Amino acid sequence: MLLLLCWAGVSCSSGGGGSFVAPPAPEWPRSDGDAANGRLSVPLSGNPGTLRWRFDLEARPSASPVVGPTGVIYVGTEAGELFALEPTGELRWRFSTGAPQAVGGLLADLHGRLYFGTEDGIFRAVSEEGIEIWRRDLGSFVPFSPLLEVDSFDLTVTGVFGGTEDGRFLALDGESGDIRWQVSDLGMPAGAPARDVDGRIYALATSGQLEVLSLRGTRLLRIETGDAPVAAPMLLDISPVVGFGTAMGAVRSWTQAGTPRWAADLPAPLAGGLARTSALSGGELLVLVVAVDEAGRVFLLDGRTGRPSGVCVGGESDGFPCWRDRDCELGSCAGEVFYPLGEAPAVPPTSGSDGTLVFFTRNLEGGTTVRLLSPKVCSAGERAGILCRTEADCPNASCTPETEEGGVAALRWSFSDGRCGGELEGTACRDDLDCSDGVPCLGTLAAVEHPPAVGLDGTLYFGTADGFLYALGP
Repeated sequence: MLLLLCWAGVSCSSGGGGSFVAPPAPEWPRSDGDAANGRLSVPLSGNPGTLRWRFDLEARPSASPVVGPTGVIYVGTEAGELFALEPTGELRWRFSTGAPQAVGGLLADLHGRLYFGTEDGIFRAVSEEGIEIWRRDLGSFVPFSPLLEVDSFDLTVTGVFGGTEDGRFLALDGESGDIRWQVSDLGMPAGAPARDVDGRIYALATSGQLEVLSLRGTRLLRIETGDAPVAAPMLLDISPVVGFGTAMGAVRSWTQAGTPRWAADLPAPLAGGLARTSALSGGELLVLVVAVDEAGRVFLLDGRTGRPSGVCVGGESDGFPCWRDRDCELGSCAGEVFYPLGEAPAVPPTSGSDGTLVFFTRNLEGGTTVRLLSPKVCSAGERAGILCRTEADCPNASCTPETEEGGVAALRWSFSDGRCGGELEGTACRDDLDCSDGVPCLGTLAAVEHPPAVGLDGTLYFGTADGFLYALGP
């Protein structure tokens, strides 16, 4: 049996066929996208990596930007300011907290209202027009994007949930900011909390303790993982499980009941964080975990088993991409690297619902390079839409995009904001090798310390350590 692996938005012509288009959020309201922390966005293949604009924030961004329901981009800085920018890059308004302090992870609701904490322990709600609605002194910083509870009838916010640096998890009234309940002794949060479709909240501490809470503050479950996480909790599917990485290169998953589901070991420590994507294999939907190690190797893990993507060894399917031994006719499935980035990621990856993946890696000059990868699939015939490495995998068709690179992914573009000097002045470059002999590559994209937000048209919004907000897109 040959493997049929169809990426989201790509139709398969055999083996059950069909396509899966993962439903993206109508906006990017939290630092990790939606409440599942999966960093899954709209299709990104239409993003050419063109610099649309760059805005001077006058200070270092303190968290990821978010995108509200009307497309407005919001970002906070370490100077205690919050900016609202139009999709064109024009300033809409600027809000000051009154002190030079970091603004925590943002959350935008369906009405454009923003919720966030600051280092002085104050938590605020700010209107779409940049006017403070309420504030609450929590006595401790809420560093990561909170969660919302929304009334299903009129879509008003009834609850805001977040973890503080002193180890508490709180629920605030959405209209007044009053504390409804709080749970203590959870530990310093390791990332933004996640919420499943049943209303369970997953809060992960830097000590490795994973706490599961109800929307009413009841402690449902505690998992002592015994590991130090480097990624926020992430929900992999609707039967929910939670996956996260550890400093030793492990990615682990638990069932909703708290029993271990699987553990995957990477050949080097996990770097950046995790993302979620999906594909079809033989007509069966696979939820996949995107993980990258410190050597810059990208792995795709089966969300049910933790097994990495691989290639068939031996038998009639020799060389074909696979997930399990049963995908290989008379052969076995051996794991392989989905794509070698060559550089360690600086932040968690971002996935498009068409199978594309975005990575921000640290380059040799100490700056950042942005890369967009696209899965390679057969262009036509009986294997149309199926993952491939070379044309040999596609009878009477081509393996697109065509590339000399190995693996089952192709580099669509990279961006580092460097420009050649001398006679090649203005030509984009990553290092001196991209320019002619003796011509230097002047300037590169400064460090990116927080993952990007994604607009409805696939535009990437991200901040740099030198105080700018970039927009890359169509």
